[in-house]
Amino acid sequence: MKRTFILVLFAAAMMFVSRQVFATSTLQIYTDSTINGSDQEVNENLTSDSNVSYGLHTGTVVYNMPSDNSAYTDAGGYADSGNPKMGAYAVSMSNGYYWGTDGYADASITNFFTVTPGTSGYAVGDTVPIQLTFLLDGSSSAGAPIGDSNVAGDSTAQAGASLSVTDLDLLTPSGDGGLFPTEVFNFNMNGLARYTNDGSGGIYNYDSANWQYSVNGAYGGSHSTLASDFNTGLLSLDFNGILGDTYEVNANLDVSSAANETSSAASFFNKTFYTDFTPQDGTGLTWQYPAANSVPEPPTLALLAVGLVGMALLGMKKRREGC
Repeated sequence: MKRTFILVLFAAAMMFVSRQVFATSTLQIYTDSTINGSDQEVNENLTSDSNVSYGLHTGTVVYNMPSDNSAYTDAGGYADSGNPKMGAYAVSMSNGYYWGTDGYADASITNFFTVTPGTSGYAVGDTVPIQLTFLLDGSSSAGAPIGDSNVAGDSTAQAGASLSVTDLDLLTPSGDGGLFPTEVFNFNMNGLARYTNDGSGGIYNYDSANWQYSVNGAYGGSHSTLASDFNTGLLSLDFNGILGDTYEVNANLDVSSAANETSSAASFFNKTFYTDFTPQDGTGLTWQYPAANSVPEPPTLALLAVGLVGMALLGMKKRREGC
């Protein structure tokens, strides 16, 4: 058992070092308002190669006046690859014929884990179940500011999210004769809210969201709901893991809002995009970056140290056996 566990840790260390894969947390924020033809724009791009949580709601009020001629936009979010979870929001309001404003926030995370024997008694290469629990909820809405339903306006709020889990060591043949890593779980969501008012009684509203997932190559079906009240509910699904294999977890959440003339839009998905991975039957998961409440070491040096320790322990065992 000890030999198997050491070999798995050594293999994980060599994989991270040789492939040069790194966990990341990224948050991109963009806001833009046009006031009487004058463009005001703010960009922010935050990236971390560790599991450090961006506990931020980094918003920028581009322009705001306490009168009928005002425009406002705000966007922000956070990304945490260690837990892993993320959130994002964008809000826009315009109140004038020559006014327009939009906001955008994009959060993404990448992390890696290796399946280890733990106390299971399984050997490298055995198939073991891993439970994935995730939740996404939020809202995208578009309409007229209070008291302004009889004037022209056009606004849009959008949201998109994805989550994928890929076995980097299980290669699947491609159509061109090559090999590529096998995706064991995939989730996608898209939501859109749209409001249009021509100022003469013609009003159009749209509010819809769709999401779907697949696990172990089997399609889990498509689901439709309102973009203004989106919630997957807490889902728990099992996918097949292979002991000793390393898996890449990628998640992305992007939201946007845009308002022109007299209208408003908001996309709030800063509540939660939460994922959790639980090994079953006594197996374990070793993450490249653990949860944020622990103290991570620099990735390559730490994993190389694990590999060197494993080699030393195996050498000591062989010398004892030789004696």
